[in-house]
Amino acid sequence: MSEANPAATRVYDELRRQIMTWQLPPGTALREVQIAGEFGVSRTPVSHAIQRLRADGLIEPRGRRGVEVSRWNQRDLEDTYRLRANLEAWAATYAAGPWLERTPVCRSRTRMELLTSDRRLS
Repeated sequence: MSEANPAATRVYDELRRQIMTWQLPPGTALREVQIAGEFGVSRTPVSHAIQRLRADGLIEPRGRRGVEVSRWNQRDLEDTYRLRANLEAWAATYAAGPWLERTPVCRSRTRMELLTSDRRLS
């Protein structure tokens, strides 16, 4: 849908941004006609954008009344915070990597790892 349908991409990108920044909070109803009017496009690009947002899990069906922004449950929130904690730990380690490698403790540990790996190879 990228360059083949720039209107759908524009609608998708903006709706995604609004969902991710909570300008469209969970449970908000989305109506194709209203969105098409706001973006000045026909319903077709809006429909394509909505299909893509559904595939991303950002919106879900709302019975027979269209779609709504997906609601988060407790497990989703816990998974998100766990992932964030892991990413932050990795980023801190990665950022400090060059500095840590210069510390005497780290150099000693690296030497020990090399010695033990050499013994296993012999």
